[in-house]
Amino acid sequence: MAPGIANHTSIGENDDERLPYYVDVSDDTLFTFEVLNSMCMLDNYDHLLFTLECQSVDEEKFAIPPFDVLLVLMTLTTVSDHYKEPILRQNDPYNTSRGKLSRRAFKILRFYVKMLQKYDLNGGQRPDIELLRCQFFLIIDSLSSNARWARPHRRKRRKTENGVIYNFDVAEAEDSELGNIIANPYPYVSCLEQKKSILGNDLLSIKLKQPGSFINMILWTLSNSLQEDNVLYIDNHEVWMPLLELIVDLFVLRHDFFIKHELKSAIDDYHMVQLLSESPLANFLHLIDSSQSGISFCQCIFLSCDYKFDDLDVSIELHPVYYGENTLSKTYIPRTSFSKVYKLKRSMSLRRKIIGTYCKLLTEVPTGHQLIKPKPSADELIKNLSYSLAKFNDIDEFEAFFLTGDLTVASYFVPLIAEDTLCHLFSNFKKSIERLDIKHVALTLVENLDNIGAFLYECTCFFDKGFFVPPERQIKSIELVEINKADICMLALFQYIKFLEGGEVIKSNSKFHDFINAVNGNDRRRKRILSRNAPDSNLPPLMPLLLKLLKS
Repeated sequence: MAPGIANHTSIGENDDERLPYYVDVSDDTLFTFEVLNSMCMLDNYDHLLFTLECQSVDEEKFAIPPFDVLLVLMTLTTVSDHYKEPILRQNDPYNTSRGKLSRRAFKILRFYVKMLQKYDLNGGQRPDIELLRCQFFLIIDSLSSNARWARPHRRKRRKTENGVIYNFDVAEAEDSELGNIIANPYPYVSCLEQKKSILGNDLLSIKLKQPGSFINMILWTLSNSLQEDNVLYIDNHEVWMPLLELIVDLFVLRHDFFIKHELKSAIDDYHMVQLLSESPLANFLHLIDSSQSGISFCQCIFLSCDYKFDDLDVSIELHPVYYGENTLSKTYIPRTSFSKVYKLKRSMSLRRKIIGTYCKLLTEVPTGHQLIKPKPSADELIKNLSYSLAKFNDIDEFEAFFLTGDLTVASYFVPLIAEDTLCHLFSNFKKSIERLDIKHVALTLVENLDNIGAFLYECTCFFDKGFFVPPERQIKSIELVEINKADICMLALFQYIKFLEGGEVIKSNSKFHDFINAVNGNDRRRKRILSRNAPDSNLPPLMPLLLKLLKS
């Protein structure tokens, strides 16, 4: 049932703005749309998934599901057996060996999104992939334009964990919210006209249309990504982290399309800013950051991390997205134990991904201009993020954010955050360490990432001045944490210069010998002071970590 594409026209061949994203469909494709819709109408999800799985093997020829079927698949990913096992067994009683419906649905969706990412990267003209992209964009535009801008409830703080209050009551969708919220642009009867829920869960688009529900879903995911409660973490791991990652990827694809095909209508910089401020990605980020300064974005993106908000009097109230997902089915037996290291890696990867989309949007803003929404400039965003990170109390969380293996994706914003965080930490050092008689700390490390000699010389100066050595007096535990964080920022910057230039090139530079001597001297002074004033400290020497990073 692979679609015929003889009558498809791609973007380069068709400028008809009446067509969704300038892509037309063939009669064969409409027939495929109708057949897949009929499976959804009959609740025959196993057959639907099997059909799509069989045709998701060959990247050159595969079935293209319509937007309504994709929405059904996205909703199916939320029907996890950890809380929906009875209704899943009732829907598919003979499934004893096949995979879970939710995981199968997500695997298909991820296959499609990877196809789109590869196509966006390589270019070319594939009308079938452009049609697939069009179907996802119909959903994404509906989510960004129909989301209601209510914020999560904020209450006077009682004793809570990291500023979060959990309310396990779930609001039901009102009748007015059950309408068909995605207009069908094609001449067939969509299953969405009659089907408003999938196996007891409201369609994802209906659920996220409820006031405050979209931002609640995002914050529910971020908060529970570090959960110690096993049930809440299973729910997050099985449903919301992979689904939110998928949604963010789709918003990035939509933004790339917007920049390439829709922003070209801007007649000047002022008009460009207006268009960017109303773009789908801007709407998505404005959900998270409705403040004028970007402070609320930092509070949201680092939710449940171990650091103090400046606003200590309020907590954010969150609730499950779907009823019952915070409980386990009686027949469900957890088989996996998730370590803290694993949770941190997954959680910080998701947080960096969202930060990356914000930076991606801000890089499109013309010099000297500012978006109408979200408000912060790129410099303000970096400043607020680094200010928050500098206040982290948990070294493991701090390290998991900065030291990542995903360097390509994070290379255009993490070094800037690391450098600015280092500035905040150095400013704190000057206040507590009397020997640092320096009025102003100005770093140009990121500026010198393409100049190894200048980078190493600047690092050598800071080690020689003693910025990474504790004070020669009774040492406070917070001072050791600050120095440890400064070490991590330096390692993060070295990680990126190594990524750009190579470890051997760095070690062969004429400034490397002086740098090594400065770091060794730093470690000796650190060891001497710690042995006298903080003998129980576990602050590690920096040299072994640097050499390991450059060698790996």
